[in-house]
Amino acid sequence: LNSARLSQDHGFASVKMRSVFQSCAGLRCVTSVRPSSIVSAQEPSLWLDPATASPLPDADRIEIWRTDELPDTFYSAGTPSLTADDLDEINALQHPILRDRAMRCRILLRWALSHRVAETVAPGEWRFTRSANGRLGIIADTRGLDFSISHSGTVSSIAIAWNCSVGIDLEAETDTVNPLEMVGYLHPREVRGLRMVSATQRPSAFFRLWTLKEAYSKLLGTGFAADFSSIAFAIDTARLIEAPIRNGGHERMRFSTVRLTQNAVVHHIALAVGNRSA
Repeated sequence: LNSARLSQDHGFASVKMRSVFQSCAGLRCVTSVRPSSIVSAQEPSLWLDPATASPLPDADRIEIWRTDELPDTFYSAGTPSLTADDLDEINALQHPILRDRAMRCRILLRWALSHRVAETVAPGEWRFTRSANGRLGIIADTRGLDFSISHSGTVSSIAIAWNCSVGIDLEAETDTVNPLEMVGYLHPREVRGLRMVSATQRPSAFFRLWTLKEAYSKLLGTGFAADFSSIAFAIDTARLIEAPIRNGGHERMRFSTVRLTQNAVVHHIALAVGNRSA
């Protein structure tokens, strides 16, 4: 981030923030995911080494950011970008862990959006609103930006798209969930598919399905209001096979999943991308 330029153009004293971001090993950005490359038959890795990421994104790329636990310098340097509305929303959360995660994610969101528009907007200048279903969006955006946020424990991920809609979900795999006890949230075709999978592979298959459902519902903007039992994805590919609202106002939808292991924790990430119908 060229934060010296932000400081000059927008009065945003963020040279310190730039050095903080560069020194945070837990901060990752990917700029190499293109909507045209996300197809049912392929599941490209969504995370790449930050050193290989382009310094500025192409117009048709989707940026995916991830932050794990970051040092206190991240918060202290990024807090000035937060607005009174941000702080009201964060402080309304009862649990300190949730407040900490929300602050980290909001700071990251503001900086990631500014990066997406080549720093023509300072992080503190973005203004947000929430839909009836609670989805966060940009007020009066004329750039065609869309973003989606997901959390799992202390890990947050943000996908930012231009000229298309996006939904992302991140889940930590756990053996405390019995997939066959979650039939109320699964389509009958998915239940049949899970029963055909070996017991050792079933948890991974379940979390893969779950993240796809979540990413799809976020893409449509329905969130938890969606009836997950009416949505079916294929067990072996990231392919939507049945849904009450097939395209949800999108001309084309594409899905991708990836399974990551880091510090003995397995995370499943799903990305849903759609071209909004005119």
